[in-house]
Amino acid sequence: MKRSLFFVVVIALLAGVTLLTAEQKDLMEKKTRHAENIFRALALGDLKLVSSEAKALDEITVEAGFDDRPKKYAGYGREFLKSVRSLKKQADLGNLAGSYYEFTRMTGYCFSCHEHIRDDG
Repeated sequence: MKRSLFFVVVIALLAGVTLLTAEQKDLMEKKTRHAENIFRALALGDLKLVSSEAKALDEITVEAGFDDRPKKYAGYGREFLKSVRSLKKQADLGNLAGSYYEFTRMTGYCFSCHEHIRDDG
């Protein structure tokens, strides 16, 4: 069951990648790799790894410069970043349930933004 959910999340995250430039694809692949690692770490209850991967995802998101994007994308980027930071905080506090919740929120922002990109593309 966990393995099936893992593949559903990965496929859904990659669904928006096909409409992106090579640089954007590289960024999305990096972000997806960290999201996969977070998912795996949550399944194993490894909150130290969740925290580390969330930190890396935060850094990549900041580096991507969502604030330099059109307003609608900047909004998704800010909300995504908030959820990533909340995920790290919950993991640092040792709160597995809170980490699950924040991961779900983070993933929701991924889907929302990618849906928006597809609709505009």
